[in-house]
Amino acid sequence: MQLNDPFGRMATKRQREYEVVRQSLQGSDVTTVEAGQALLNNIRQRGKWMILGAIPCALIPALLLPQFALAFIVTGVLFIAWTFSTTRNGLGYVQRYINEELQGATDDADRSDTTP
Repeated sequence: MQLNDPFGRMATKRQREYEVVRQSLQGSDVTTVEAGQALLNNIRQRGKWMILGAIPCALIPALLLPQFALAFIVTGVLFIAWTFSTTRNGLGYVQRYINEELQGATDDADRSDTTP
């Protein structure tokens, strides 16, 4: 039992989210470690560009309409936090998929090739 998740609700939610990502990755033909690594790089790039795009989208209107500056900046910060969190979770799920499904399948194939 963990103090920050005493009833395991978050662990259950994270497991359900991983299962959805896993099914999606299996359906989109991510079947090799290289394809998984390419997907990780793609997720990182998209997250970076979304965050870099959000900064001017929040600051330019804030400068043009100073009476609404606080609203634009708060919205931009919330969007950046959401993007960061979503990107981090996505990277974790894809990395887990690579570790459990793809590298596990490679290890199993290597073991079956070396057994007499």
